[in-house]
Amino acid sequence: MGKGKRMKIVLLVIIAVVSLLWPAVAMAQQADLVNDGSIEVKYFHGGSPGFGSKLNWISRSNAVTITMQVYSDAWGPDTLSDTFKVGSVTEGVYRYGTTGDYADIIVTRYDLRPGVNRISLRASGYPSETLTITYQDLPEIDGQYLGEMKNGKLEAFQKAVSLNFPKTVYLYVYNNNSREPVTDQSLRLEVVRTPEQLDTVVAQGLERPDERRAFVSPVFHVGGADNQAAFSEPGTITLAFAPQVSTLAADTISIGYKEDLSSQWTWIGGVTDARKHTITAPFKGMGYYAVFNATRGFAEFDMPDTLFAADDGTHPVDLRWSRQYVETLWAKGIMTGGYDTLDDTKYTKYEFGLAYKKGGEKVKEVPVARGEFAAMMVKGIGWPLVPEPANGKRTFDDTYDSSKGYLSAITYDTDGVVDKVYAADDYAHDPNHYADSLTQYLETAARNGMINGYPVDNNDDDIPDAYAFRPEDTLTRQEAATIIARTMNLKLETDQAKVDAALQKQFSDASSIGEWARPYVLAAAKTGYFEGYGSGTFGPNDKLTRSQAAKLVYLVMKEMKKI
Repeated sequence: MGKGKRMKIVLLVIIAVVSLLWPAVAMAQQADLVNDGSIEVKYFHGGSPGFGSKLNWISRSNAVTITMQVYSDAWGPDTLSDTFKVGSVTEGVYRYGTTGDYADIIVTRYDLRPGVNRISLRASGYPSETLTITYQDLPEIDGQYLGEMKNGKLEAFQKAVSLNFPKTVYLYVYNNNSREPVTDQSLRLEVVRTPEQLDTVVAQGLERPDERRAFVSPVFHVGGADNQAAFSEPGTITLAFAPQVSTLAADTISIGYKEDLSSQWTWIGGVTDARKHTITAPFKGMGYYAVFNATRGFAEFDMPDTLFAADDGTHPVDLRWSRQYVETLWAKGIMTGGYDTLDDTKYTKYEFGLAYKKGGEKVKEVPVARGEFAAMMVKGIGWPLVPEPANGKRTFDDTYDSSKGYLSAITYDTDGVVDKVYAADDYAHDPNHYADSLTQYLETAARNGMINGYPVDNNDDDIPDAYAFRPEDTLTRQEAATIIARTMNLKLETDQAKVDAALQKQFSDASSIGEWARPYVLAAAKTGYFEGYGSGTFGPNDKLTRSQAAKLVYLVMKEMKKI
């Protein structure tokens, strides 16, 4: 374009990159952005911006599309003009039409740095203009960050969201057995709602899950530019939460996750850094993430005299000692609470489910099921789950293979059903507590050496014997000690005489401990995971209660720095 050509109007259109497939809730743009996400700037050749347009804008997205259009009635149709330049991007452009002719350059993704970005706009032979866009890298509504991981890491919004994966990670086509990489390896992080909005406006699928948990961070969405993408390796997500949250609340802080707006919040726990006000948990997949604080307790701890008083005025059950352990594991999503296990329906919604009372019987503690305890341990430790095996390929022949297979049930023993926690007359169960199947938890526990099963003789020489775990049975204290010792790699005494002598000094019922379990019980007792009763006994065949199970898992997590 020569200087003699008449340039009528230059139009600059800046459009935030937003995929129509993106599931986030649309919100109003900031004042300097029009509601449809585009900005139009008009100016005459050689002059300053006209018609009230601006060359200064604010963006909450780090990636924008810039379209530069130049109109001139002096061009012929469909001919190659001189080059246009937007920042460092230079392209040759074609002229179109015969009347009101124009040419344009479109930069579909222009990445912004946090803060002020000055972008030079040039058309050959004409004065340049400077477009200024201030990118606000803040965890505020409509914040967006589009980028690829570098060495397995990606962070946005002043580190309000951070992803951490192995350096070799890549995005592949979900449900593709060949794990073929997707073409676009970009990830998009979004701020969907702030806590204030979640408490005051219709949340459209992001509502507060119950009265016991409160949002202490925005809701973020993590997704790929290709919405069918999945990560090739497991990783972690770190979220920042409100700085005013007390450091003493570290144990009740948890990350919630939901795959889409129609699914329920599930709790993936997390390790809290109270000083930095961040929490880190295993990354579950593309979807919504937020930090919650558990703000209310349960009736077993707040009103034990009301719930547990026997008809004779005694209090056979006092569970207040377990409050720290139970409420922490509940907040982290490792235990389920909120069961109606007592006769008094007045406090049903406030009960956790640690004790039961049937008719005129005295209150008794609820035992933990073998499957529940193994799942609690795996979930608390944070081991990546192995894929669910096909039928016939499972370690145990009596485990569920449903994607929602685990029933976190609590009940007293059903008449005629011995040592079963799950039975037909259970008060309540929660099939969604463990979003992954029980089979995956048990397979993970077995492959890591945490648990073993039992051979089952089917009394038929022509059919192979089964191998069972009995996930619905109760767990004895000596079995629990064995699981703890195996999981924590505790040092075992191999001299059986020394084991017996040490146990006899510590527990008056040492002879009742199974010979196979004695080294494990001794190791677990020495390291503080187990204590005897006030009577000096260990109770090896007693059923491990849910409150006792909570303490054990809490101690394991504490030792492994998982809380």
